[in-house]
Amino acid sequence: MTKKYQLKISDWSQKLGEKDLADFNAIPMGEDQFHVLQDGLKYQVNILARDYNRKLYVLSINDTTFEVSIADEYDQQVESMGLSKVVVQALTHLKAPMPGLVLDILVKPGDSINEGDNLLILEAMKMENIIKSPGDVIIKSINISKGEAVEKAQVLIEFE
Repeated sequence: MTKKYQLKISDWSQKLGEKDLADFNAIPMGEDQFHVLQDGLKYQVNILARDYNRKLYVLSINDTTFEVSIADEYDQQVESMGLSKVVVQALTHLKAPMPGLVLDILVKPGDSINEGDNLLILEAMKMENIIKSPGDVIIKSINISKGEAVEKAQVLIEFE
């Protein structure tokens, strides 16, 4: 179950939901460790992980783990407009982004590939381009060979 709290910080007040955090005090105790005092209660807070791109933190507060996402005013406005919904498409194949010559194929059928892993090297306009996986996939078949010329939008690799 996910609980959402809105933390508002301005020049004159700090609120978590409806709770005033005026007496909130955090004391650094080392790298990624804080001693927090609030309303006479003590909390030991450790930052276990952070993902700046997704604005996501994993915190341990008194030995209980919490996943915390940070949403600024812009993020909240995007969500209220319904623009943050992610549309998931099944990855079935990889097409050539440009015409070129296949210099090397770095995978084989049956390989389990993570998003961003290198799949092949395509030479186009005298430049070597490393083509990366668009998602987590398993290689079903490879429809090209090393040294083969390919056209734009030609299916190069099929995924399971």
